[in-house]
Amino acid sequence: MSGRKGSKKVRTGCITCKIRKVKCGEERPECLRCVKAGRTCDGYLDAAATSSSRGKALAIRGSRQASRASTPSIVNVSLPPWMAEAEPRETRAFDYYIRRVAPILSSELDSHFWAGLVPRLCQAEPAVRHAVISLGALYRAVDDSESKMSATLGAPDTNFAVMAYNKAISSLLSLDAGRTSGQEPTVIYLLTCILFVCIEFLQGNEKSSHAHIQQGRQLLRRIDEGGARPSSPQMEVIRRSLVPIYSRLALPCFTFGQDPVEIPPGMNLHREIPTEFGSTADARACLYSLIDDGFRASKKARLLIFDGVRGDASHLDPHEVREEQQATLSRLAAWNIAYTLYLSNRPLNSGGRGHTPGEQMLLIYYHLSYIWASNSLSASENTYDDYLDHFAHIVSLASSVQKAQGVQFPRSSMGSGVSGAGTSSPGSSSSRSASPGSENTHGMFMSAPESSSEFQGLPERPKSTAAFTFEDNLIPPIYYTAIKCRHPRLRRAALALLENASRVQPLEALWDARYVLPVAERVIQLEEGWTVDNTELGIGGGSGSADAGGISGLQAPSGYNTPGCRISPGPGADFGVPGVNSLGKLGRKKVSENHTSPFGVPEWVRVREVLIGDMKDRKEPGGTWITLFRKPLGENGEWDIQREWIPLKE
Repeated sequence: MSGRKGSKKVRTGCITCKIRKVKCGEERPECLRCVKAGRTCDGYLDAAATSSSRGKALAIRGSRQASRASTPSIVNVSLPPWMAEAEPRETRAFDYYIRRVAPILSSELDSHFWAGLVPRLCQAEPAVRHAVISLGALYRAVDDSESKMSATLGAPDTNFAVMAYNKAISSLLSLDAGRTSGQEPTVIYLLTCILFVCIEFLQGNEKSSHAHIQQGRQLLRRIDEGGARPSSPQMEVIRRSLVPIYSRLALPCFTFGQDPVEIPPGMNLHREIPTEFGSTADARACLYSLIDDGFRASKKARLLIFDGVRGDASHLDPHEVREEQQATLSRLAAWNIAYTLYLSNRPLNSGGRGHTPGEQMLLIYYHLSYIWASNSLSASENTYDDYLDHFAHIVSLASSVQKAQGVQFPRSSMGSGVSGAGTSSPGSSSSRSASPGSENTHGMFMSAPESSSEFQGLPERPKSTAAFTFEDNLIPPIYYTAIKCRHPRLRRAALALLENASRVQPLEALWDARYVLPVAERVIQLEEGWTVDNTELGIGGGSGSADAGGISGLQAPSGYNTPGCRISPGPGADFGVPGVNSLGKLGRKKVSENHTSPFGVPEWVRVREVLIGDMKDRKEPGGTWITLFRKPLGENGEWDIQREWIPLKE
């Protein structure tokens, strides 16, 4: 029987258009009609499914069920044809990616990419297929070991993952213009580059991951300069699906001392801030575009503050830099208004609850970005005391996110790690080092117990959480709060959240909570343990000197310099690792000065910068080297630079 009068039924359209009973343009892997409408294109039925009306009905029914599911899933549950000739290890790794990895990487907003676009391209694109197999094998190794990947080298899954990764790189290098998937090579390059970044993150390879991010962003610039048609299906996929991911990847670049290539304004659909956002995804894309621009402006500001130290700032106009800072703050304020209106006007989620963890994460990064931008032109640490309300919001929101993840907060566990100088809490013994041969800076960018004896246990990981997430989540903001917020109880609350993260979800992009937790504790010990008389402020009864040797239990490995040695800083650190004219001696101030400084932490004792993992040729198991920067003699005084060995928790 014929279809509509004057037309012929087409059975090759995408599943989404079939359900909606509209004409499909049949662009692959996603039809343009779905992309333009902002819908998730559920892909196309394979030959086996279209061979019978029953097979088609089952596939469409599966698509409807998948759209209602709480976790991302793949529409075509049948094995892809290429797996018929795959090795058993490849089949297992791909299956692990589909069942475990894609739902975790997808979070609340990204199922369209990780659980949709990526698996569908595996059929026609060997580079994508081998990268996905490598991801599945690597992630399984992380789940099995919950330790750094370098410690598992030699394990079958890891060696196999490296082989698959090499195959993916070879396939990408041999990519030509004849695309069986319907996509231009540019799309495949950009997408596979994101998969490569994830693989390098899983292995803790800072330098390689940054190189892939740079390559992807450089390609975006070349596409923009080449004058590609904005309305082409390929450009729609790039701008809607890939550019937002590259925008968010600016954060692990900037916080690890890199300066990523700027994404051209013409490639970014979310630079303009609306009166009210239409979706959480739009709000997120806009916020991370702001963060990208804000970090770039902040680096100029730090160069101006430390003129002649981090580089030549003679080309910078102080007035223009100040205007950039104010423009960033104004845009952040406008974003907050638009997002607040969106949250207040949208209906509650299906469970009748308030904000979802994903929505709360955006608020966390708004407050964090506002603190960063506000202090970018300040050479004083005391200015952070003006932003306690923002720090408090970060702590409150992060606590809600962890509770939503199923983290159980033990009684009186808040801030158990620091009850005074020299006191430490139990933590994870597993480790993940910073990237070999790199210099990282993380000094960027609820109530505490009376003593550590009140600690009643640590949280266990809920089955729904993962050891690794592709993007930065809670670790950067709560670590930053712990080291930059000098309110004693707020920073201990942040420390407790960081301790939870070290147990529950320790790996986020290049961050490892098990490493930064003892670093944050050490900063608090140094800042609050400088005098014998800060107990009356509720900070703790620290009696150790602010010098490194005064804190017990922080000994360097045998044969190494003892903590407290003075060195010059390494290059390339983010947010201003200052240079050294001469090195000053940190002395003890009078006890009375404790009462004239906010929270008993005066400017001269505050740690301004922390460089983590700056030992290029010395890697010891069970700990990391850190470099601390302070100005004990004031803004015009000499720098006090101190290197210490920080052991991981037993």
